[in-house]
Amino acid sequence: MNYKIAGFVFGVKNKYPYTGALMRGYETNEAAVYTVEIPESEIAASHMTEPSLPPGYHESLCIYRKICDYVSDHNAFMMHSSVLSLNGAGFAFTAKSGTGKTTHSVLWRDNFGAEIINGDKPIYTFSGGEFFAHGTPFCGKENFSANKSVKMKAVCFLYQSKENSIRRMSAPEVISKIFEQVYMPPSVSGKEHVLELLDKFITAVPFYLLGCDISRDAALLSMRTMAEITESEEK
Repeated sequence: MNYKIAGFVFGVKNKYPYTGALMRGYETNEAAVYTVEIPESEIAASHMTEPSLPPGYHESLCIYRKICDYVSDHNAFMMHSSVLSLNGAGFAFTAKSGTGKTTHSVLWRDNFGAEIINGDKPIYTFSGGEFFAHGTPFCGKENFSANKSVKMKAVCFLYQSKENSIRRMSAPEVISKIFEQVYMPPSVSGKEHVLELLDKFITAVPFYLLGCDISRDAALLSMRTMAEITESEEK
């Protein structure tokens, strides 16, 4: 079966039905540019790292890793983040697992009508001098996934805080944090391409640092700052 993800068409020869079910909604009749098939030995090795999860889950992880390896050589990269679309613009929240990026994204969805394009593992592409985020079927336990893309307007690193605050980040600050969230392929060429893209990404898209609780006020602060929407425009 062929699947179209972030504009790339992949042939996927999966052994377990889990992967086929996961990728439902991304099927295409277009010809594949790259075909992925994971040997049982690789699935078994992945399974040993977390044996409580089924082999099909581990096959899907291995498949997505191969997809990310491929796109890294073709003007794209994967960054652990939650991506939303609000009024046609893309906003990403990223943080260490368990910090609250999904909770904050849901606040945007429930309070402002934002659409969650992907909740965990979107692919970012660079085209025509602009960056776009794409939904993928690999989207975290909440299963927030839409087969759509959006032009990026802002990215936000968040951390838990009793007081809500937000500010623009400098390039050195972004560099110190972003590598923890971006998938780095094993090949030298892939690493070089991702590093080049990240340099452009940091220059082209504003980054913010948000300290927040799980209140609507926190979401209002980030939305008004990042989307540049005034209180009067909300009304």
